[in-house]
Amino acid sequence: MLITSELVGNAWLHARSGPRVQIGYQQGVLRIQVSDDSNRQPVLRESAALDRNGRGVLLMDALAHRWGVDQLPVGKTVWFEIAQTL
Repeated sequence: MLITSELVGNAWLHARSGPRVQIGYQQGVLRIQVSDDSNRQPVLRESAALDRNGRGVLLMDALAHRWGVDQLPVGKTVWFEIAQTL
């Protein structure tokens, strides 16, 4: 939920477009995709303790099993996967 809300927030804030969310589950892996109309790529960066934003990709990198970006003819899709652990 945290990663999804970060990506949706980034789509509104940075891409200035309505996000499109897709959710899938297959063979123990939850995959969530958030698409927007911007070609700007997400950037994994360090944030200072007092920064008010800039941690979304860092959170995704820390919490997701895998993540990536697919370029679209217009915009992009940022996706992440969380594997089921037993």
